[in-house]
Amino acid sequence: MKVDIIISANDIVESKIKDKVVVVIDMFRATSVIVTALSNGCEEVIPYLTIEETLEAADKICRDNYLLGGERNAVKIDGFDLSNSPLEYTEDIVKNKKVLFTTTNGTRTLARSKYAG
Repeated sequence: MKVDIIISANDIVESKIKDKVVVVIDMFRATSVIVTALSNGCEEVIPYLTIEETLEAADKICRDNYLLGGERNAVKIDGFDLSNSPLEYTEDIVKNKKVLFTTTNGTRTLARSKYAG
């Protein structure tokens, strides 16, 4: 088995990952938030590349059914419900909700991995 490691989202190129299995580990925040939210009963965490894409998606969903979560450069996005801290994604907040989620690095890495397998 051959394992290739790509350290940065900037280095993800479609030709390197096409038809490959990709595992994304963002050990600082994004994946911790996603796992915590799902563990606490969140229906779905949907990653978006940009704030604009996140807000466009939000416009198409009933406001009672989702939360906006994310950050830019470690700062909570104005108008969003939650930041990028797993401590905010408690059961009483996320249970039975969808989280539309965008971050500086984690969701960008997920978005760039869409060409895999």
